[in-house]
Parts: sequence; structure tokens; C-alpha cells
Amino acid sequence: MNLYFESTTHGLDADALHTLWGARPRLGACPQALLQHLQSSDEVELAIDPAMNVVVGLLAAERQGGAAMHLTLFGVHPDVHKQGVGTRLMRRMLHRLEDADRIVVFCEPSLAHFYSWFGFKAAFAMVKASGGAPTPGGGRARSLDEDLQRLLPADATDATAMPPVRLAS
Repeated sequence: MNLYFESTTHGLDADALHTLWGARPRLGACPQALLQHLQSSDEVELAIDPAMNVVVGLLAAERQGGAAMHLTLFGVHPDVHKQGVGTRLMRRMLHRLEDADRIVVFCEPSLAHFYSWFGFKAAFAMVKASGGAPTPGGGRARSLDEDLQRLLPADATDATAMPPVRLAS
């Protein structure tokens, strides 16, 4: 399969995302919502099948203050799994983010090995938020499990997974 890769959503429409979304419904509520997410992202990488004019893979990142980046959306159509599409998307994105102090991604435990190939390491996180157990300072803190549960899709298999983090070397 001859694919080409783009780092922009210019000219992209929801129809080009329909095939990917249909195969990976966890990527968004609908192709239009997925398109809006991509267009509002700070960085995107797209794998496009020119024969069908459809997106078969995507990766989006958002800035989280300073030089920290968060990989927010990553998906590859099942028909092109194990063909290096996800690896190429990740390499292209990491090249563009090489000046980032850190890059964070929340993932299911089954994907941690994939991210480790690119230098991501599991990281411990502490979260302070209102609600939850009392803290010594009198505030209340949710557990990381509760915070991750809010961030992960409702059908995620393990909401206790720590986010892999890639630190600048």
C-alpha cells in the first residue's frame, strides 16, 4: 500500500476520516468531532491512502504549558496494522517534538511496550484535586486511579495504567 504522510489538516474533511472512525470508534464521537479535535491540536500527523483518499492513521499532540507536550489521539486502521504505519507516525511526530522537555501519553497497559520502543518510560504521577480523601493541608485529593478514570474512555480495560512519559535527553 502506498501511503503519504501529512503534518496538516488543511484540506481534510470528515469524509476522509469516516473509514478510520468506522474501524476505530474510540477515536471520537463521529468523524466531524474527530476532525474538530485534529484541527484544534497543536501538532498532527496523518497517514493517507491516496487511492481511496482516506486517512488510515493519525497522531495528534497538544502543548501543555512551556515545552511539555501531550499525545492526545493515536489510531491506525486495522487493515494497515503491522505495516509500520503507527511507527512512521510516531517517528514523524517525535522528530517534530524533539525540542519538547517531556512528552506524555496515557495508554492502556497493552500498548506500553510499543511506546517504550520510542524512549517512553512508565512514570509515577501524583494528582491533587478537589474532592476525594482529605490531605494534610486540609484540601481533598482524588486518587490517580480516579483521575485516570475521568481521562480514559469508559470502556478502557485498565484505568490504573501509569502514563508513559518521554523526557528530553
